[in-house]
Amino acid sequence: MKATGNRPRCLFARVVAPAPYLWRYMAKRPHKTSIDLIVRRPIASSALLLLLFCMVFIGCERDKKLKSVHFLRKGMEEHLKGNGDQAIADFSKAIELNPQDAKGYHMRGVAWHQKRDLDKAISDLTKAIQMDPGDALAYYNRGVVWNDKGGFDEAIEDYTQYIKLYPDSPGGYYNRGCAWEKKGDLDRAIADYTQAIKMKSNVFDFYYNRGIAFYKKREFDQTFSDFTKAVEIRPEDANALSYLALILAASPTDNHRDGKRAVQLALNAVTRDANYFTLGALAAAYAENGKFEDAISTQEQAISLLVKQGKKEELIKYRECLRFYRAGKPWREK
Repeated sequence: MKATGNRPRCLFARVVAPAPYLWRYMAKRPHKTSIDLIVRRPIASSALLLLLFCMVFIGCERDKKLKSVHFLRKGMEEHLKGNGDQAIADFSKAIELNPQDAKGYHMRGVAWHQKRDLDKAISDLTKAIQMDPGDALAYYNRGVVWNDKGGFDEAIEDYTQYIKLYPDSPGGYYNRGCAWEKKGDLDRAIADYTQAIKMKSNVFDFYYNRGIAFYKKREFDQTFSDFTKAVEIRPEDANALSYLALILAASPTDNHRDGKRAVQLALNAVTRDANYFTLGALAAAYAENGKFEDAISTQEQAISLLVKQGKKEELIKYRECLRFYRAGKPWREK
């Protein structure tokens, strides 16, 4: 049997191939019934019984595979609805019906990740990769799980393998850049973000994350450039607005400082999301404009939120800023 269209060549075609020969053998003896043939011709009868067995077996296996596909589709529908338990049950049934299909393990691994059971997610995705080492997306998804688990070295390995299999995807470079950044390797993070931007230049997250990496390196010209682009792409994002306002208010050099615009951006951000970071940027903007009372009260609000959230490291900087404002001095990034 030849494959038609995109359908793969079927394995059972080779098993059923003797059938025409058996049919011709029986056709030459019209005076004999099929029962006669079975009784008097044991060799031919064995072949015929084997053929019938194979056809029944293949039919059962084919039926199992069709049912497996049904449960895969049903599981994906449940996963997209957020019904994690039902999705896992459906994917497990698909695996039971067709344990040689890597897709069942892959999809169940993604469902485990949705439920935040990271160990089970890694186990299933690893099984999928072992069964189908060419499945680029399985490496990508396992990298996401490793990243959430804090296994940044493992995540980088998986994203690197994904990039090898699928080099035209900017997402692989972006996610690997995130892992490099969490490891503290800002230069490699920036290199990956930059490659992602070269491949697709209108994605907010690429500029946002590279801007943060430049900010951490205290490279404020590049920070300003990236957050200008990020705000251009997504003008409603409160944190991007606040980063840009912070550079305009507190840059250590004069070339980007613009107190009036900083206040406008920071007020816009706080209106959208009054978190400790947006409030801190607004306080810096007020101080740059000489409005120190407003800066003090706004910074105190930010500090109150930090205390409630238990963010001790951020509190050190925010309290230092407050001392500047109380002394009638604007804040400058160091």
